[in-house]
Amino acid sequence: MHQLLRGATQQSIPSKTPLCSRLIFVAIGIVCMMLVFALKGEGGCSNGAGVQTVLPVRHAVAFAIRNPKDQNMVLTVTRPGDDSSLPGIIGLPAGYVHETESHEDAVRKRGIEKLGVDVKPVKFIGRGRTVRQTYVLEMEEYEAVLVDPEQVPVVPQTPSVGTQYISWEWRAPTALIPAADRGSLCSRIFLSSTGVSSYSLT
Repeated sequence: MHQLLRGATQQSIPSKTPLCSRLIFVAIGIVCMMLVFALKGEGGCSNGAGVQTVLPVRHAVAFAIRNPKDQNMVLTVTRPGDDSSLPGIIGLPAGYVHETESHEDAVRKRGIEKLGVDVKPVKFIGRGRTVRQTYVLEMEEYEAVLVDPEQVPVVPQTPSVGTQYISWEWRAPTALIPAADRGSLCSRIFLSSTGVSSYSLT
């Protein structure tokens, strides 16, 4: 019986792999490579040991408010020097989208939380995506207006919610270029939409 089993096993394993089997192995390899690239595109990263991990995705909004008295100027804010991602940069107001919020609702709520003013989103500007150290940031940006043009932003807000800004000022869009060069996604989206400069948004 033992000899019969051994003979059957030897017969079931061909000495040379048939061409069709080799093609199947090649196809499997290609599929695996495609999955790896897909993981990178969806926020995959290597932990240093060659192991792919998928980063969590955070959704955010940014909004550009033009000066009611001079449409060539936009409201810019300065992030604190101890900010974890972009310390001290001059950018646009932005914040995360909470689970139960639409992007438009998030713009309205972040306007109150960050600037102390009522804002209304009036136009979709664009969207972008970037990989941070521990997460993937996906952002939509809107043009917004002050509900009351006479209302003046106040920063920082107390009690504070999220990142609070240390100052605000009406500036020309070119003031956002240094922030965009350092990786500010909101600045890149705005500058790309206005034609001032062009950045990768993926």
